[in-house]
Amino acid sequence: MKKAPILIPAGFILIILAAIPAHRYLKNSPVTAAPRKVIIQAPEGDNLWNRGTAPEDPWKAIEQIHGHVGPWNVLGWRIGQRALEQFDTYWGRHDLDITVYIPLATPYSCMADGLVIGTGNSIGRLDIKLAEVPKMEMICVEVSRIGSDAEKILYKPKFDYLEKILTAPEEDIHALSHECFELEDKELFDEERIQ
Repeated sequence: MKKAPILIPAGFILIILAAIPAHRYLKNSPVTAAPRKVIIQAPEGDNLWNRGTAPEDPWKAIEQIHGHVGPWNVLGWRIGQRALEQFDTYWGRHDLDITVYIPLATPYSCMADGLVIGTGNSIGRLDIKLAEVPKMEMICVEVSRIGSDAEKILYKPKFDYLEKILTAPEEDIHALSHECFELEDKELFDEERIQ
């Protein structure tokens, strides 16, 4: 007489795998390999590792990378452009260290994509980082040159402007994005040099 196959629910297999120490089923995985020395393979400056080019049309670049254009990502782009100018560098050199202090939620985090598009820096290259702050009033962007703490600039978006774009109805987003491209820097953010 033929026996019926034993059916095991998929969740049961996951429970069994969770109970097995990771080193048993990840035996040859790089995750379990001995720690390795970190080698910086993509240094800043003009070199083989920094071959990107600045977007010709920032509006299209923001839309393509972020999915839509909004005042938060345009604000990030504007701060990024100002930082390039003040540190006398250009897009894609990866010679700036940028930390974005924001509540870790949208729309605040959209600023980070704007900074990436505005500077050519990259979260994957670790030259742009996110740091959490509890309130919108604390939003700022800290920029310094990699390898030098001699000069840091803190860019603090104007609180009134942040409130305006945070509370705007969805149908105003397009117009607010255009406005953000056109306003003077001093209408969008303050700058503070930190020595």
